[in-house]
Amino acid sequence: MLNKFKDFNKTHQAMKKNIMIIFLIISTQVHAQNAYQNILDQIEANSITLSAYHKQIQAEQVANEAGSFLDNPEIEAGYLWGSPNEIGNRIDVGISQSFDFPTVYSNKKKIRNMNKGIIDARYKAERIAILSEAQQICTELVYRNKLIKIYAQCFNNAKSIAEGYKQRLDIGDINILDYNKSQMNLANSKNDLDIALLQRDNLLAALKTLNGGKSIVFTDEIYHETILSDDFEQLYQQISESDPELQELSYQLTIDRQLIKLNKAEWLPKFNIGYMGEIEEESNYQGVTLGLSLPLWQNRKTVRHSKAQADATAAMLESHQATTYNKLHNLFLKAKTLQQNIKTLNQNFTQFDSQQLLIKSFAKGELSLIEYLLELEFYQDTQIKIIEAEYEFQQIVTELYSTKL
Repeated sequence: MLNKFKDFNKTHQAMKKNIMIIFLIISTQVHAQNAYQNILDQIEANSITLSAYHKQIQAEQVANEAGSFLDNPEIEAGYLWGSPNEIGNRIDVGISQSFDFPTVYSNKKKIRNMNKGIIDARYKAERIAILSEAQQICTELVYRNKLIKIYAQCFNNAKSIAEGYKQRLDIGDINILDYNKSQMNLANSKNDLDIALLQRDNLLAALKTLNGGKSIVFTDEIYHETILSDDFEQLYQQISESDPELQELSYQLTIDRQLIKLNKAEWLPKFNIGYMGEIEEESNYQGVTLGLSLPLWQNRKTVRHSKAQADATAAMLESHQATTYNKLHNLFLKAKTLQQNIKTLNQNFTQFDSQQLLIKSFAKGELSLIEYLLELEFYQDTQIKIIEAEYEFQQIVTELYSTKL
């Protein structure tokens, strides 16, 4: 029985050592390279959803360029019978091409270029959504791997206690009630471990789905360093510059303002230049034609509408900036608070950890099994709180820097 508790003591010491490695304080400095970059690169290359969206974006880019050409030329032909018959018949042939003023073409070209930016921003937003989801899953996998390590050690300890109590029951050193308690502790420990393993398998399955059905090996148990600037204004500036939603609205506002210029330019007449010929039995006529299209009715209120649209887009852009700023600022403050909490929890855990004293007291019979398990559960809960705080901190950092993916 003494050997059993010696083994149990060694296991507990190993458990404490591993836990202290797990709960190293998260640094405030981060790698420029994403900790899960290799996995994100795989998903970007293999994602079926992202591949389909990329093809859709290519189609939209082609459609955007489709309106960059002149209007189609117009060809007319007519055969006219003369009356009376003596004057003969006549054949009319004409071909013409219409042209806008150069300012119209210039404005249309600028709008097409801005549309390219909108299309690219939409693809970037879809890409960020998928890669951010993958990174969040990786972050949770580290969290689950930490829990599994703790639960596995708890299960081994419970198994060691149950085996020791079985031997004591066989020699009559304890009663059946104490033995049943050890078996219940073993069952609960196994249940915690099984659930944690199942949750990890579900996360790996989700990562496989994002990776186009290809499995990904993930064994990380410690979070990598991450950057969290102390200057929020500087941080917000970096994030906002790469925000695809902000970019799309900015492009749209530029387009709306360019549309005002375009609609004003379309109030200028449209030219029509062509060739016309008349062929008769005894004579022919041919020459150049010139026409004007006067915008008297078709363009009414177009300028007013484009101004109203630009005002609406400007308001949406301002709203998005304010909403994003407040959201990121709240996340930033929460991350800073969690960072300090993690530091404090680790310091307290290191300073006031009495697990070794519990083991000695239990081995000497000074604590019953129930008393020992209740005391041990307190320390385990503290360890899990640290893990949960680290996990929440990493999730927030991932969300803060998602636009940098």
